[in-house]
Amino acid sequence: MGDRGLLKKTLVVVLTEFGRSPGVNGDGGREHWPQGYTLLMAGAGLEGGRIIGATDENGANVVDGKFGPQALLNSVYTICGLDVPVTLRQAGLVRDSSEGIPGLLG
Repeated sequence: MGDRGLLKKTLVVVLTEFGRSPGVNGDGGREHWPQGYTLLMAGAGLEGGRIIGATDENGANVVDGKFGPQALLNSVYTICGLDVPVTLRQAGLVRDSSEGIPGLLG
């Protein structure tokens, strides 16, 4: 995609529905962990090489840059050129006042 310039106009989003618990359970596995998860976004004019947010030293809880699914959705809509503050809220497609992921768009 990068060689042909497609990444300039294509948004790539890779995310999970859950992270994994920082500790191993009694069966030697790890539980779903909604307190922290990984998200990768690239292309569509986004500045690369940035990390937004952090968890504590155990990877258990967010200590910086906490945001939820609605902020992600608002960011994706904005990157795609949709008018989040007016059109989508009035249509009932987004419900909170989040403008998106803090620091993602500038």
